[in-house]
Amino acid sequence: MKGLTFFIILGILLSILINGQSMSKSKIKAPEFPEYADWLNTDRAYRLSDFQGKFVLLDFWTYCCINCMHILPDLKELEDRYSEELVVIGVHSPKFTGERETENIHQAILRYEIEHPVISDYQFSLWKHYGVRAWPTTVLVDPQGYVVVADTNNHLIRVVDTTTRETSTLQIYH
Repeated sequence: MKGLTFFIILGILLSILINGQSMSKSKIKAPEFPEYADWLNTDRAYRLSDFQGKFVLLDFWTYCCINCMHILPDLKELEDRYSEELVVIGVHSPKFTGERETENIHQAILRYEIEHPVISDYQFSLWKHYGVRAWPTTVLVDPQGYVVVADTNNHLIRVVDTTTRETSTLQIYH
């Protein structure tokens, strides 16, 4: 955790400047995962508190969204590079009725070789709590469970990638 400093300030500033949005000037506690939701790609249901001490990158996606598929390699790279500091959680929020089916989501996970846990937010609870309006949207939660930044244009991933090429650890401010 020592080196987790530079990225959040850079990420927030760039995200705001490049059409992302800071969630708030004051800290906002990230909402808990809904109990109704199915979890895929894992053998258990998680609570946000299970990841205390790590950054959590929530990836709001739907499997019929081509832009959602385009960021998967970036997510994989981040997962591999920062496995000790960062957890990626896919939040599948269906656009079409057929995308609500757990088996269809499971098949998409296999097809796109997604390795991180995925929660099926078919009632749009997380979508609404985080103020998501488009696919894909990424939301970064800090190690204490507070929302840092949300991005609807994939700049958050680009900022992480640009920053980390210059440093050896994930560095984040807020």
